[in-house]
Amino acid sequence: MPRTPDLAAHVLGRLDGPRATAVERRLAASACLRVEAQELQEVARMLEGTVPSALPADLEARVLAAVAATPQAGVPSPTADPAAPVDELAARRAATTAPAPAARRRRRAGLAAAAACAAVALAAVLLGRGGDDATPPLPVELRAQLRPAAGGPLSADLVVRRGETGRVVTLRSSTLPALPKGVYYELWFVGPDDRPGAPQRISAGTFHPDAAGASDVTFHAAVDPAVYPGVAITREPGDGNPSPSGPDLVRTN
Repeated sequence: MPRTPDLAAHVLGRLDGPRATAVERRLAASACLRVEAQELQEVARMLEGTVPSALPADLEARVLAAVAATPQAGVPSPTADPAAPVDELAARRAATTAPAPAARRRRRAGLAAAAACAAVALAAVLLGRGGDDATPPLPVELRAQLRPAAGGPLSADLVVRRGETGRVVTLRSSTLPALPKGVYYELWFVGPDDRPGAPQRISAGTFHPDAAGASDVTFHAAVDPAVYPGVAITREPGDGNPSPSGPDLVRTN
């Protein structure tokens, strides 16, 4: 299944609402699409923290003009005379068998222009200028590092982006161990008055890491980090109780 702008935008946390739900359904139904999403996530990790530069407004037009003006290999000359003598035509064919250095340079220029045109298209998608299906990047509202509440090697990184209909929350961790069946991790946004026996927190969702303890998940929530500024993860049993039942494993300071 080919990659789509919606899949890339979903991996980057730029979708919400019905479009995000549609991509998640496709991911759940397609193993191939999940593999492509993982590949895109690897690229996103490598680009994490980079700030894209704006493309010049006339770059695409200049590249296309260069492609149009570059002679292309394999196109018959418009000046060829079908009535020319056989010897003359043979000489012309012999001359085109081994292109002159100038012709080779023109061919390389044509290939370079085509490659530049492809780069323009890729950059347009990455910068949110890829056409009607492109989604502009959501502004980052919160970046947080979750550290162990009671010591140990556990940790997680979290990014909250604000959309028109809520927040898109991305969580990554490589230290939360795999859980037995029927047990899951739960991500919470925590209010300033939260305390044992009187929780003030809202769940953003539940998740499982993979067998190696790697978690890379995206949640969609309506919580406002300005009202619930803390973030925590607990280990919960699948008992249907919506309240937190375990201590915080990792949390923000």
